[in-house]
Amino acid sequence: MHTLEEGQRFERYRILHYLGEGISGESYEVEDIALQRKATLKLIHPWSTLTDAARRQFFRQMQVISLLTHTYLTTMLDYGEVDGQLYIVRQYTGYGSLLGPAGRAWFNPPLGEAEAIRYTYQLAQALHKIHKYRYVHGALSLSNILVVSAPPAEKARATASPFLLTDVGLGHFVRRYGHPRITHLPATAAPEQMELRLLPASDQYALAALLYFWLTGRHLFQGTSEEITQAKLSGSFIAPTELNSSITPAQEAILRRALSIAPRNAIPPSSHLPRNWQ
Repeated sequence: MHTLEEGQRFERYRILHYLGEGISGESYEVEDIALQRKATLKLIHPWSTLTDAARRQFFRQMQVISLLTHTYLTTMLDYGEVDGQLYIVRQYTGYGSLLGPAGRAWFNPPLGEAEAIRYTYQLAQALHKIHKYRYVHGALSLSNILVVSAPPAEKARATASPFLLTDVGLGHFVRRYGHPRITHLPATAAPEQMELRLLPASDQYALAALLYFWLTGRHLFQGTSEEITQAKLSGSFIAPTELNSSITPAQEAILRRALSIAPRNAIPPSSHLPRNWQ
């Protein structure tokens, strides 16, 4: 059972609809009563109270993350605490994530190479902005990429993006300072995240895993949580050239570099992945 009900008021927001639960908390479509607009409210770790140290860390992080602005990042509109409950508010998008019906229908892989690289490059730009401020997203996955439109028309493809990246740092915050209900990591999580270590290269790993999925139509790893863990630690996955004959050996080498298990701190920035593809 979720925490808030339709019609209930939370701070200056009226609850319209429960959207779902993820690693970091519960999301709701809300109306900002003061500004008379829709937004998305996320309750952070609503199932139990976080420690004072965790709450202080949340506000330190949000002071920086709330200032991040980028074409391919969702805008954070508000954050705070009500009766011990931490929350954030961000811009509302009506289509949900890439795991929703619109995302699955419009962006069903395998995608064309040019399209996959374009989306990867756009996400890489957003990650570069996050890393520039010494933060790491830490949970780049299909569930944290929000759909804002259908694939752009041909004339708009150079700059327009149908996606926005959201929830910067929240998944890692809850894993480190709280007790997440969802204990398994996203399939795109880097090996070092199993030990709660997080590097900019962790985001690069997740980005490469997404590119692999978009190009091949197959997730990088499949199986039980234990089987996926073992495959990640060994670095063994089906060669993308076996699943998509248009991928060249040089391009496969770029993917394998980003998905290397060690040394993770020596891997180039995320922007190098799509930039070096051609």
